[in-house]
Amino acid sequence: MLLNGLRYLPHCPPPIDHHGSLHWCPYSTNEITGDRRDIIVFDTKVESFRWMRGPAQPYSNRRLFKMKETLAFWGSSTPRFTAMDVWVMLDYDAKIWSFKYQMMCQRWRHHDNFI
Repeated sequence: MLLNGLRYLPHCPPPIDHHGSLHWCPYSTNEITGDRRDIIVFDTKVESFRWMRGPAQPYSNRRLFKMKETLAFWGSSTPRFTAMDVWVMLDYDAKIWSFKYQMMCQRWRHHDNFI
């Protein structure tokens, strides 16, 4: 069941390599565990999967990335990504996330004369 969340989807980006493990923020985590905060981790040393909690706030749209060699996360629950929150992991072993920024994004508008 865990591997179902790793299936390839165009909106499911590749894993982030951090702390000796690969990290996925699968699109369909809610379908697997019932929680939109879960992150799948594959420990490359012992070759095993485990779950890790993401930030406390559940987001419908989210991605993992690295920021200054730290595991980071952006999430948005607003329509058309009008606001995005950025979190960084302060302590990997204790799984402590810290909210850093909220970015307000201008809505994309469709213009008839723009292709």
